[in-house]
Amino acid sequence: MKLFITKFLVAFIITTNVITEQTNLTYNLEIGSEFKAHQVVNQDIVKDMNDQKHEIKNLLEGDLTFIIQGVIDSAYEIKFKFDRFKKVATSNPFGELCNINTEDTIADDAIEGKIFSQLTSTDLSMIMYKNGKIKAITGKENLLCII
Repeated sequence: MKLFITKFLVAFIITTNVITEQTNLTYNLEIGSEFKAHQVVNQDIVKDMNDQKHEIKNLLEGDLTFIIQGVIDSAYEIKFKFDRFKKVATSNPFGELCNINTEDTIADDAIEGKIFSQLTSTDLSMIMYKNGKIKAITGKENLLCII
């Protein structure tokens, strides 16, 4: 009986610790640390227009850099920016709708290309709590300016 109670208590303590640790996950970041991220999004849109199937495929890619600037109370101040942004959109009846890559030269009359290239020249900042929730993002108002 004592062996059963001992096993039960050990199992109970281990289970309690595991559950507690899973609910208290936090980031432990150092000021000056730099992180790079690469994102890829594939989007398939199917519309039925006048009994015809209209298929649109979008590919979005982005490379981002995050730099830990400081700690404010229980949150991190993080500076970030897009290093590269790419968008390719195609449609079955119309072919290629757009093909933008900010690593390529953007023509002066390519308004959409200029808008996306603005992403790579704008520094943004965010305040992120240590649990990963975002409190605020600043600098986004600069994204609305077209060169």
